[in-house]
Amino acid sequence: RNVEPMRDQHYCVKKRQSAANKPAVLSDRQLEVLMLVAEGATDNEIAVRLHLSVLTVSQYVVEIRARLD
Repeated sequence: RNVEPMRDQHYCVKKRQSAANKPAVLSDRQLEVLMLVAEGATDNEIAVRLHLSVLTVSQYVVEIRARLD
């Protein structure tokens, strides 16, 4: 599994290979959004499921992608 729990309700997502070799750290909510994206859910579907606005979900996706790049 590529997700490890860390202190303070954050999660460490192991990257395959990166220049800095540092794992990305995601909050609980970011990890929740990431898991739904991985299941193929759209931003609209995620927003409804998590009771968030579509704009908020879109921002989470942007932040997650930035951390995983």
